[in-house]
Amino acid sequence: MPRNILHNYLLCYDISDGRRLNRVRQAVALTGRPLQYSVFLVTTTEKGLEKLIDDLEREIDPREDDIRIYPLEDHTVIQTLGQHPVQMEGIRLVGPTDRVLFEKLESVG
Repeated sequence: MPRNILHNYLLCYDISDGRRLNRVRQAVALTGRPLQYSVFLVTTTEKGLEKLIDDLEREIDPREDDIRIYPLEDHTVIQTLGQHPVQMEGIRLVGPTDRVLFEKLESVG
């Protein structure tokens, strides 16, 4: 599989220390878009994801902190309820009763 194709990942974290939290948030924000306070949509290559993981491993305490990264399939539909979502290129967001809030305009990759 080519390592230069962009993929989407859902990255979530729970960091117990404020200083580490700030460093993790800054590292993730370089390639990710915030969806909620500790949840990001990261669009990067396989190589970029490996670098991000390496960077995050240096910032956390694995005994106290938790970071999870979930790969998203192309054409993923994300259901949202409540506040208006952040609009993102490459993702289709739908609200209650499948009302489209943001339609995917370009394919990622």
